[in-house]
Amino acid sequence: MDINLLALLDLIERTSLRPSLPVEIEPQIFITHWSIYEAEFRDGTKSRHVVGRHLEKGRASTAIQSFDSDMKRFTTRSGRIYQLKAMTLMLMMFGLGGAR
Repeated sequence: MDINLLALLDLIERTSLRPSLPVEIEPQIFITHWSIYEAEFRDGTKSRHVVGRHLEKGRASTAIQSFDSDMKRFTTRSGRIYQLKAMTLMLMMFGLGGAR
C-alpha cells in the first residue's frame, strides 16, 4: 500500500500522534489497532511503518527493519520493539506472516 506524505501527515494529525519518549526510556511498546503503511519519499526511497495505538494514543514507528513472526513483533530503525497485541491480515498481505 502506497501512501503519500500529505496523507501520512493527515493520518498523524487525526490520530493525535505526538513525539515518543527516547528508545532508551521506552525500548518496547505494545501496539493495538495497527496497520502497516509504506511511505515513498521525494528521493524515491520507500520504507514501511507500523501505525496504531499505544495506551490509547496514536503511534507511528520509524522504518521497520525486521519482523519476528514467532514473537509477532517489529524492530524499527530507532531500535524500538513494537509488540503486536492482535493479529490482522496485514502480516499476510505484506508477506510477513507465513503459513504454520
